[in-house]
Amino acid sequence: MKHKLPAIESKANTHYKSILSTTLIKNTSMSELSSLLAKISITQENLNKFLAAPVATFERQPGWKEWWDSREMYGKSEFTTDLLDAYNEESTNQGIVTDWIEYKPSISHSEYNPHTQTWYFSIFQFSENYQEMIPVLGFLRNIETYKNLDDSDFVIVYPFVWGDDTVQAYIRFKDNESYFADKTDQQHQRLASLYLDKIWKDLETKYNNEPD
Repeated sequence: MKHKLPAIESKANTHYKSILSTTLIKNTSMSELSSLLAKISITQENLNKFLAAPVATFERQPGWKEWWDSREMYGKSEFTTDLLDAYNEESTNQGIVTDWIEYKPSISHSEYNPHTQTWYFSIFQFSENYQEMIPVLGFLRNIETYKNLDDSDFVIVYPFVWGDDTVQAYIRFKDNESYFADKTDQQHQRLASLYLDKIWKDLETKYNNEPD
């Protein structure tokens, strides 16, 4: 892959691994990766413009150091701008989305609802590593100047699969700017869980329909 997609290592929930090993990640072990969901209000025209745009850097985005310092992690390093590693090898934002979708172990989806003018981007098997999260979070924050002026939009990362509701990253939008929010809106987390649960059920259906 061109980008730093997370390695899939051992430690998986037995039931979860049994469902996915015969479908999407055969011959691959798994770690306890968190899930990501972005819910963005945006017109189809502006979404197309965002996806066609060159990948931008993340240095101007506020709050990175404060978010990093607030996270608990093993062997934590000091925050430096070197951690804001953009997708420099990719030419457009669409390339990032395509790479995640084509990376089958991640179980990623990009879905646009024209009736509600809402874009959903999800990565079911995202990452357990905060440094690996930064490029995707930064890429999604860059949609701030393209999206509708809707304060209900968000990006959330938490261990959905493992039954843990501890939020590792939660980004909100206001007046065409993005920021890390300290307190999670429970409605947003419930919406994320409903969306991810549908993906889970689709996986179960696919698994159950697989020939023996």
